[in-house]
Amino acid sequence: IDHYDGYSVVRLVPTTESQLRYLRQLEENVLELDFWRGPSYVGRPVDVMIPPQLNQTFDRIFSKRFSQKSIIINDLEKVFEEERKPYHSLSNIDTAADVVDKHFDDYQRLAKIHAFLDAITAQYPNIAGVESVGLSHEERDLKLIRIGVGQQNKNKPIIFMEAGIHAREWISPATVQFFAQELVQKYGTDSDVTDLLETFDFYILPVLNVDGYEYTHTNSRLWRKTRQPSGSGCYGADPNRNFGYKWGGEGASTNPCSDTYRGSKAFSEPETKAVSDYVLSLGTKVRAYFAVHSYGQYWLYPWGYTSALTKDDKDLNRLGNIAIAELAKKYKTKYTIGTSTNVLYAAAGGADDWAYGSGNIKYAYTVELRDKGTYGFSLPKAQIRPTGEETSSAFIAFAKELKKEL
Repeated sequence: IDHYDGYSVVRLVPTTESQLRYLRQLEENVLELDFWRGPSYVGRPVDVMIPPQLNQTFDRIFSKRFSQKSIIINDLEKVFEEERKPYHSLSNIDTAADVVDKHFDDYQRLAKIHAFLDAITAQYPNIAGVESVGLSHEERDLKLIRIGVGQQNKNKPIIFMEAGIHAREWISPATVQFFAQELVQKYGTDSDVTDLLETFDFYILPVLNVDGYEYTHTNSRLWRKTRQPSGSGCYGADPNRNFGYKWGGEGASTNPCSDTYRGSKAFSEPETKAVSDYVLSLGTKVRAYFAVHSYGQYWLYPWGYTSALTKDDKDLNRLGNIAIAELAKKYKTKYTIGTSTNVLYAAAGGADDWAYGSGNIKYAYTVELRDKGTYGFSLPKAQIRPTGEETSSAFIAFAKELKKEL
């Protein structure tokens, strides 16, 4: 597995348009730099990982150019070493319930995630079912769990969720699995959950980018893209620049070696093709679409390709605000809400733009989970459950509000 000794993550705050332009040029041209949080607007922080061989050079350049510069992570390898340690719980006796319960002590490999979906389906066969929506480039299943009461009712509205589209964002698959567990365990005891499962079917795909996710466990922890060779010697496309609505626009690279490579064409990646075909096959029943990512604590909605607002902007904002108000209650975690372009940066070819623009799904959101950059992509295991809890409560608050519109 790749090691990251001497790699650091630096936060820069551009205070002028020219500093912003400079960072954009670096992002496009110096591929040894990994922008964890890309340049967006003046005054917005940019997080960049610097390899040891470039440390001195960029320390000099950044110190000269940016008055606001801080080191967030001094030595990345130490952070990943911590992450690789097995998490020991206090009890030595594992019952079947413990196995499910311990699932959130740690970040799990794909096989364990899929086994977890099978386990909760076996435990709650009346309200859960598992299916594969297609195969990845390396022929792994894109396994999805459906949770709801009376799924034989073909007219039930659906809330669709995908996570793990960017391989290194490990908290994302963990969080939606936690939400799936909340739904099945609370059915019949919690009146909100019971009511929601009688109203909606929840379709949850914990890992969309299955090949990339496995690769972050076996080879390179910070891999982001898919693993399909692009014919250039570089691998993969950014699945969240590969969806077919306004594909190839701003914020999506044409360079196959870039982390934001848009792919050779819209839906060139089997994973985005499979998921989009599957969602379209569900027709008008899909009432909400969530793309779950990390990090930054943002609750975003279309458009991502332009700064223009959609005709549904007020409603998207209102329901999003209900969700983040609920989310903040438990651990005081604060989210920023707005359109992707206006809050973060323009990026064409995203899943939420596609869901809204091509799928005609009114409530399409991208959720960027914890944190705000202290750990970035390597959120400590101790935060898996709290992140799951607060985000689940946000999804439930959202669904309760959505129900009023049915």
